[in-house]
Amino acid sequence: STSQAAAIVEAAEVGARTLLMDEDTCATNLMVRDRAMAALAGPDGDPITPLICKVRALHAEAGISTVLVVGSCGAYFSKAACVVRMRAFQAEDVTEEARAVARHMGAADNPLDADLPLGAAL
Repeated sequence: STSQAAAIVEAAEVGARTLLMDEDTCATNLMVRDRAMAALAGPDGDPITPLICKVRALHAEAGISTVLVVGSCGAYFSKAACVVRMRAFQAEDVTEEARAVARHMGAADNPLDADLPLGAAL
């Protein structure tokens, strides 16, 4: 997870405008933190801030877009500007459907996914 976080910082430093990441090859603890793990670790238990808390700030403050390919992690639905689903080799825009799912599941209200500023990291 620290090597992936370092790679993101390095990409920003050299002027990357877009990050392309595949959930299957990402460090899970950098991407999200679920409620059970947060409860076990406690408030000071993990020095890593999940990307889900910084992804909007990456765009708003640093102008870096993130394209994230996911297959099992819907936590990012509430953060996404656009959600595209592949079905039978056809891309379809399902942004509104994904937002509705996120609202229904309470994803937007998860305090573990709260938007945070970038801070001094970038």
